[in-house]
Amino acid sequence: MEETIQWAKALKEQCPEMTMQDALKAVAPVVNTPPSSNEVIVPKSKKALTAQKAAQGITGGLNRKSAQFAFSHIVQPERFGDMGKVVDAMNRYLVFHKSQMRVQNGRLFKNVVHFYLNLVPSKQGFMLIRESLYKALEVELPEGDSDLPNAPQSVAHLILKGFDYYTSQYNKRPEDILTGDQVIEAMGSVNQFRGLECVRRPAVVRSRGSRDMAVAFVDVWDSKTGSRTKDLVNKVYHIRGKLIKVEYARQREFVPQCQKCWKWNHGTSRCRLSHQLCARCSQPHKTKNHTIFATCCGAARKKEDWTGECKHEIKCINCKGNHTADSTKCTYKRHQNNISWHDQRRATDMAIKRRNAITGAELSTKHVNLMTSKLLKSLPLLNE
Repeated sequence: MEETIQWAKALKEQCPEMTMQDALKAVAPVVNTPPSSNEVIVPKSKKALTAQKAAQGITGGLNRKSAQFAFSHIVQPERFGDMGKVVDAMNRYLVFHKSQMRVQNGRLFKNVVHFYLNLVPSKQGFMLIRESLYKALEVELPEGDSDLPNAPQSVAHLILKGFDYYTSQYNKRPEDILTGDQVIEAMGSVNQFRGLECVRRPAVVRSRGSRDMAVAFVDVWDSKTGSRTKDLVNKVYHIRGKLIKVEYARQREFVPQCQKCWKWNHGTSRCRLSHQLCARCSQPHKTKNHTIFATCCGAARKKEDWTGECKHEIKCINCKGNHTADSTKCTYKRHQNNISWHDQRRATDMAIKRRNAITGAELSTKHVNLMTSKLLKSLPLLNE
């Protein structure tokens, strides 16, 4: 209820003519009401809190109903020119062996070929998928080849605290700063970290408030459920004479901005527009073609001294400020990592739109009634 009142006050500040009651009615359908006072809030256990932190530190990988093959001397990208033909051949092999599993689609990635399945494959299912692929490629399965397709993986984001920022005790030169390769080498000296594969080179940054301490952000491949790293985190390890604490790196909140309509809270792939809007004037053309198609420069383009530069005032489509929609000066951009702020702003904007629509409808009704009365007065009276 307090959140609803706060949003209603924010709406009333923008629309002073509205009453507090009308503002509450406008905001109420948008705001999610908090739990009722009768609801019993059960505190989370230590295990539940650990699982929540793990979920924040692990990026979900591909769906488990899939299998992927790394490229080799047999599995080459050139063999998948007609992916539909390969998928059909694999499904015929699966039907022949009376399997309930089917290959729905296939896709080539940077170094693997990925197949989407209708079921989560077991170990026997992985073997059958491998046999069907070799059959579809019309090659024989190599003898002694026991490598199965890779199961889908996720990325675990780890943060290692306690490293020295400089590797030399006496020299503080740029070449003496700790590197990501040195972090990987140090992790390899600990038995618990052996077998982990890094997704990319670790990033080393100076600890906040310190001049000689560093933290390392390490992304490693993990299972879909995060079983490989869940026993490694929240512990302290003795690495190269230092006590290093390993934790999950919490991912920051992020609100996407569409690169088509320049609105927030949805990505470009989910935008309903079929064309792109200009970030300077919000008209239907690309930003780089603003001086060619913008109506504000229409008269200037006909002049002989046209320099090809727009000197008109820029207006942001979101905050109405004097900057482009993708500028870092925008209020929306400054709150890019604050989801609650964007939710509140969106609720306020929706309430204002609803109020404007109601006001416009009332004015339209009054105008129609006025025109109707004038029309009736102008008509001659009919003789009975």
